[in-house]
Amino acid sequence: MDILHYRKENTRFGDAFPLWANGVYHLYYLRLNEADNVIVWAHLSSPDLICWTEHPNVLEPLGKGSEEIALMTGCVFYENGVFHAFYSALGADGVFRMKKALSSDGIVFHRQDRVLFENDSRYADEGTWRDPCVVKSEEDGLYHMYFCAKRPIAEGDVFAGVLGHAVSPDLEVWKLEPPAYDGGIATTVECPDFIKKDQTPLLVYYWHETRVRVWDGEKWGRVGSLSPTGFDFMAGKTLTANGRVLLFGWIPEKTCDCCERVWGGNLAIPRELFLENGEPCCRFVDEIYSLFDRRCMKLNTDNLLFARGSWEKTGNTLSANAIREGAIAYVKEAENNYYFSCEITVKDGCGTFGFLVRTEKDAGRKHPTPTDSGYLVCFELFERRVSVREHYVWDQRPDLAGAYAEIKK
Repeated sequence: MDILHYRKENTRFGDAFPLWANGVYHLYYLRLNEADNVIVWAHLSSPDLICWTEHPNVLEPLGKGSEEIALMTGCVFYENGVFHAFYSALGADGVFRMKKALSSDGIVFHRQDRVLFENDSRYADEGTWRDPCVVKSEEDGLYHMYFCAKRPIAEGDVFAGVLGHAVSPDLEVWKLEPPAYDGGIATTVECPDFIKKDQTPLLVYYWHETRVRVWDGEKWGRVGSLSPTGFDFMAGKTLTANGRVLLFGWIPEKTCDCCERVWGGNLAIPRELFLENGEPCCRFVDEIYSLFDRRCMKLNTDNLLFARGSWEKTGNTLSANAIREGAIAYVKEAENNYYFSCEITVKDGCGTFGFLVRTEKDAGRKHPTPTDSGYLVCFELFERRVSVREHYVWDQRPDLAGAYAEIKK
């Protein structure tokens, strides 16, 4: 099955909580069944991040009047041959409860009929008691659960989101602790993930975008690239395998032509999260490139059409003279799936260059014409910025993604 932007038919792909165990990648995730508007825990697995197998649903809501009328994001922790699934469930009484299920194979799970711990006055009693992440501490040997929560809200306390915290000696008996972080960083600290990369503690969480903070020994500090994944990589969560930290998220559906989004959509291409000079960065996992085992074409005068500017060819190098006007060259036809790469050298004084990737006409979009659809990748050299936006005749679209671009000389 095609993992690139995967979604099961008549469903939406939502929050993922991946796991690597016994040489197998497990991708547990929330899936919205569009027919009945019910969210379930779904499951994919792969030996190589390329070939994936669909499994039966892991968990489904228990129905009206129960303690589990809706299921939230969670995590699966593997140890000593046992898969421990931790999840938050919304009850018919409006209360969120932390619960657990067990499995010996990571496929068939059995619920434990109990609540792991109760809320108390240190936390707000409202709908942010969810999204648990469980890690084992090397320092104290205890298991720590971090989750999305809020402190009791005082008047004017806009950013009341905190990182909830509970501890356990054995993954069974849990004790609620004060918030692990109460820095006022968001209204909610959704889908938290506590990991280490190069011995540096990182906090991955979601608030408007997938964000990363670095522990400096005293606090979870902001870094230059607070969201290295960019826009429309929703609710990213990690797994660690063979020294790599891999990040999985989703791309939301849009309800209109103005970037309004809804929950759920397609699986985003997995990223590798790494540090460069102490800054969190992301790149596509290497396995993705193996899906493109041949080049679509080489850019040369035989398959390029030149619409504007003066162009010259020297060997496999194309040069454009765009001093007094822009220079445009394009490929008229391309395959549905291809991998594009190139090296570009710009001379002093060049302000902007980029690429326009055409797409097929979307009948659901009312305004753009067929020749006007697609995406612009723009490199603004004076501003040292790279951005991606929808192409539109009046250019009224906000950036879908943007990041600082280091210009190497």
